[in-house]
Amino acid sequence: MHDIELLNKYCMENNIIFNFDDIKKYLNYEKEFWEFIKSKILFISDNIESNKYFYSVLRKEKDDILIDIKIIVPKIIDLKTALINIHEFKHAYDLYKVFGKKVYISDTEYEKRAMNEEIKFIDNKILNKVGRF
Repeated sequence: MHDIELLNKYCMENNIIFNFDDIKKYLNYEKEFWEFIKSKILFISDNIESNKYFYSVLRKEKDDILIDIKIIVPKIIDLKTALINIHEFKHAYDLYKVFGKKVYISDTEYEKRAMNEEIKFIDNKILNKVGRF
């Protein structure tokens, strides 16, 4: 497992900055997905450490059919907030693929896929550029 605090500090000290476009480019999801979720995203600018807000993809279902989602993520200011965005947008994409259908996603698999996407981002976008710590 990666030391996120150490990597975050390294990125901040070396002016490695991420933004929403970087996340979209990295995830490489089709244009239709980003259009679909554009009005479903709530960016929270509060400090991530305050625990005032939680970050999530909320599902709205009717008769087990997925009818809506809401994505709540922090504004991207560093590696930690970029990883939260990657995690939640992976969830959103998984749900996008079953939108309008019955949802049969195991919570364990759902979380595992999102965590794996974070690890891939660190490996491909951070460690490959800066080397191993």
